[in-house]
Amino acid sequence: TDEIENMLSLMAMERLPAVSLRQILEEGATLPANFDNEVFFRQLRDFFDEMHSRSIHHMDPHEGNIMVDTATSKPYVVDFGSSSYGNDEDVYRTEDARGKVTLHRSDVDNISLVEKKMRAYLTENKK
Repeated sequence: TDEIENMLSLMAMERLPAVSLRQILEEGATLPANFDNEVFFRQLRDFFDEMHSRSIHHMDPHEGNIMVDTATSKPYVVDFGSSSYGNDEDVYRTEDARGKVTLHRSDVDNISLVEKKMRAYLTENKK
């Protein structure tokens, strides 16, 4: 029935010509030859700055949700399932039904941690 169809939703994502930073860091996937860590993370920070200027917060940027285009080395960000909309730092604070408050690391802080891991990986692997 229409009522059941309206209750069900599905989101599919196209297969990207990319590898995740997790695949690179943990599984030995190859970085594109033209990969430049500084440029990549500048583009990534610019993307998040634009999202945040529109009050959109990813809430879970980590190595598995950040991908590198295998041809252009540009960043992709995936998995917006935990994303939040809001204008202030309260988006990083959640409270459960029992009143327990959890403070989440900000998108910017998460990206800085991922960048630090990539720098260490690149230094260790002389890329």
